[in-house]
Amino acid sequence: MPRLFVESDAPAASDFVFQHDTTNLLAFLSFGSAAAFGAAHPLAQLVRRLQTDQSLDLRPLLTFYDRNIEDDLDRTNLDAAWQEPAPLRACVAATRAAIVADEETRRLWQDFPLLPVLLDELEQAAAAVESTSARIRVTFTLD
Repeated sequence: MPRLFVESDAPAASDFVFQHDTTNLLAFLSFGSAAAFGAAHPLAQLVRRLQTDQSLDLRPLLTFYDRNIEDDLDRTNLDAAWQEPAPLRACVAATRAAIVADEETRRLWQDFPLLPVLLDELEQAAAAVESTSARIRVTFTLD
């Protein structure tokens, strides 16, 4: 089953555990990454709307990588997914607020009802890591 993970590089840190199935958020991130390539899926449309109409910089939110390493390129890309938690937290908060702001954005994620809840959980995780002065990384598996 596809799953998202949030981890910190703080000493003795443990991975954040989502309280809900993360499939909706993984779909949002995946289609968000595909939006730049013209994907027509409603979540890709939502990302383009957030970037265009709301002028949101979604790069912190769309920085994630597969945690299953198969080669040196995967290892490099996985390492590059580490980021500062404050920009991620701010990005997630702005995204969560924007997706519920109007009827059109709500329509685009209506088939992914856990999306706002999962964004809230991710924001909480980023805030917790931010308080430790560590970095954060969002990864996934498709198993």
